[in-house]
Amino acid sequence: MNEAATPISYQTRVSKRAKRLQIRVKTTGEVEVVLPLRCDPALVPAFVSQNEAWIRRTLRRVTIAQPIEALALPERISLRALNQQWQVRYARDEEPRVLAADYAKRELQLYGSDRQQHQKQLVGWLHQHARATLSPWLRDLSEALNLPFNKLTIRGQKTRWGSCSAKRNININRNLLFLEAELVRYLFVHELCHTIHLNHSRNYWALVEKMEPNYRHLDRKLRGAMCEIPPWARCSC
Repeated sequence: MNEAATPISYQTRVSKRAKRLQIRVKTTGEVEVVLPLRCDPALVPAFVSQNEAWIRRTLRRVTIAQPIEALALPERISLRALNQQWQVRYARDEEPRVLAADYAKRELQLYGSDRQQHQKQLVGWLHQHARATLSPWLRDLSEALNLPFNKLTIRGQKTRWGSCSAKRNININRNLLFLEAELVRYLFVHELCHTIHLNHSRNYWALVEKMEPNYRHLDRKLRGAMCEIPPWARCSC
């Protein structure tokens, strides 16, 4: 059957925080339409139709999650946020371990008995590297914008780039390392502004625009950026 003749299957979710209708394409290939609290559900089919080309294009780019055994592990890792390229070498060893052999040359040497151990080592290294690089980046920006926060947590969320709690605790996704630096900075601005407005009100977006005038363009790019995460890095291990 022709792709265009196949209706797009989607789910809807009402969100108190949503300011407008949004479409999210998950890494599992699921399409979700997020509705603001008082939005008329009858508007959804037309909204999906208007964005059909973008949805189908994004679905083609998304790699459906596979079993660990089927994942191809990288020989080179590109961390666009930091403008870094890492070379990865693998060796078989009964004692799994990872050595960042040379941070100056950006070379990783991994030891393990199978592919699953190697992937866990890669994800563990990615998590540590995100903590070491994203944490000071966020704190520096927080000070520069005079938007203090309380606690920072690095996670491996599958569908969210970040969040901020009422206690001004911020969570950020380690996979931000794979995105362009301008998108990472925008995500930081987005969450830091939630320390003042824990909503998506007009006042909130006015503050975001004050801190990042180009936020509309960056917000659109960030919404479709999940497909840029390599499959091996999507593991929650």
